[in-house]
Amino acid sequence: MDSTRDLRDALDEADPRAHQAPRASRAQNPNIGRGASCSLCHSPPAPGSKLKRCGRCRVHSYCNSTCARADWPKHRLACERMAREREVQEMARAAYDRTHGGRVSHLSDRGAEEWFAAVPGFCHQVALLAWQHRSESPIIYVSANRSDIAGRTLTIRMEPRSSWEGNAEYTAHQRHFDQSSFHPNKQYMIQMELEQENQSMTSTSVRFF
Repeated sequence: MDSTRDLRDALDEADPRAHQAPRASRAQNPNIGRGASCSLCHSPPAPGSKLKRCGRCRVHSYCNSTCARADWPKHRLACERMAREREVQEMARAAYDRTHGGRVSHLSDRGAEEWFAAVPGFCHQVALLAWQHRSESPIIYVSANRSDIAGRTLTIRMEPRSSWEGNAEYTAHQRHFDQSSFHPNKQYMIQMELEQENQSMTSTSVRFF
C-alpha cells in the first residue's frame, strides 16, 4: 500500500481546491444524512457547505484537508479495506444490472441485504455511522418499506451497547460482541428490516469496516 499515493487520493475530495471543475452533488436521502459529522473532529458541516468524502474509500468525510491529513495515520489502516469492500459492492450491483437489464422493478424480488445494498449511498453511510460510534459497540438498525424502491422512507438509528446490554431480547446480539473473533475497531453489527404490508424480512449480520 503506497502511503503517499493513498493520502493524495484521500485528500482528493477532502480539499475543495483539488479540482477546478465543480462536481455534481449527489442527492442524499434525508433520513440517512442526519447527524453527519467530520470523521475526526465530529463537527457538522458549516451552513451552506458539505463534508468532503475521502477520495479513496468514499466512507469517511471531513471538514477540510486539515482534518483529513490529521486523521490519515489512523484512517489509512481501514481505508484500503473499505475501498475493497466498496469495489466488491459496485461489481455486484453492476452484475445484477446486467442480468436484469438495469430494471429497478426487480429490487422487490431480492432479499433484505440486497435490497438495502441497492439504495444509493446506503453502505457508505451505515459504515461511517458505525465507525464514528465504534467505541460504543453499537448495533445499527435499518428499516424500510419494500414498496419504496427508491429508499425515500429508509431510516437508520444507532443503539450503543450500554442501552441494550443485559436485556434478554438481545442475547443473540451480545453473543456476537462477546466472541473472541469480534473486533469493534474492525467490525460492526447491523440489523436490517424490510417491511411489506403485514410481513417483514429481517437480516442481522456482522460487517467489516
